[in-house]
Amino acid sequence: MPQPILKEVGYGDGLDILKDDGTGAFQAPHWKDDREVQYPYLYKGGNRITVAEVKFLLPNCELEGPFYASGEGSDENGFDEVQASSEITEEGTVVTATNLYSTISSLDNETKFFNSFEIQWKLRHGTGEPVAANTKSATPVYVCLEEGSLASNKRFNAVVDLACREGGAKTPDEAFEKTWAIFKSRSVGIKLWPSSQVEPCYYYKNTGDGKGTTFNDNSRTLIGPPQPDDPAGGLLLNPKRTGRCEAWAKLLQLTLQVNGAKGNIQLREILPNDPQYDLLIIKDWTIDPVPEWKATILQFPGTKNEMTPAPQDRRYWHLVNDKPGVEGQNSTPPSQKAFPNHIVVDYTFEGTTTTVLCDPSYGKRYTGDDDEQRLKEFQKAALEGVARYWEPLARYQGGKWTGIFKKVNNDELWLRFR
Repeated sequence: MPQPILKEVGYGDGLDILKDDGTGAFQAPHWKDDREVQYPYLYKGGNRITVAEVKFLLPNCELEGPFYASGEGSDENGFDEVQASSEITEEGTVVTATNLYSTISSLDNETKFFNSFEIQWKLRHGTGEPVAANTKSATPVYVCLEEGSLASNKRFNAVVDLACREGGAKTPDEAFEKTWAIFKSRSVGIKLWPSSQVEPCYYYKNTGDGKGTTFNDNSRTLIGPPQPDDPAGGLLLNPKRTGRCEAWAKLLQLTLQVNGAKGNIQLREILPNDPQYDLLIIKDWTIDPVPEWKATILQFPGTKNEMTPAPQDRRYWHLVNDKPGVEGQNSTPPSQKAFPNHIVVDYTFEGTTTTVLCDPSYGKRYTGDDDEQRLKEFQKAALEGVARYWEPLARYQGGKWTGIFKKVNNDELWLRFR
């Protein structure tokens, strides 16, 4: 028997992972000998790694069965010998084996990532000795917790990778802490197939020359084509890899759901407490001293609260953007610091009433006994003040967004949830 040429391998009994471009799932075969197909696959803890089908070619020969296939995989996952079917074609004899189960009866219920789950395949003809195939199959394989609750239409490759790349979590709360450590670093990156490299993602990417990304450059959603209300399209496909708070909050929410967070996680919208005010102004700014009887004026270059391109001397009337401010994901500081709202994530630890307010955009989280305390902590750490549009002055200024700024007093709560 000639050396078998490994042609295809497809996994089974697990969960398909979705392509980040929204075009569907990575479906079997998950590995092909052209090396262009090395698709990721996901298992839940407690399940067994299963190869649904493996296909070989015995070139330029016509051999009748019986044939037997087996394999030796990563992490001591063996695949015991099973009888295979065969078909004689113009290329030679094609041998197909199905339903090969790992000798490890169940995966540990903990997160794990095989960057390259390799299997050395062997084929035996009749009573002969097994012959190793010409190459190994090698694909990314992820293991999430059996409590995983992420809907199948949200199981994107970048999301699964973020959830499982830091292995070893045995409970949803442990998985939360491992995932949050990535966000806390403020250097979140995503892995987009077929690349095995982690590419940085940004919260309002700042180019450092006063011409940082605009609101329209930043994605509101996580996946999908450009839309009128989201000109950049989803963050996972945005060539600039930069997003707004909505996209960052959704990324964290879906990542946590991969490993079981469901009812204990929700998105929250932060707004100014006083409905007269339109904008949250995020730290830090230099503010011109103004007499008490005179208003502190904030003005943007255009008709909206768009900060780029920055005006001369980074001056926005009485406010000067000359301080680093609150560091965002891969941005110091983000190119935008004035928002009508801010989207964050509430996480409640399993079986408790302990809730943390997570701000994935800035990699910060806030504790407290209730919403008010957690909002106060956010306010102290991030809020410079609030601003409201002043239409008469804006009209006098040729239509530029012009309004009144009020610096926050941390003795009071200036924020609310919608």
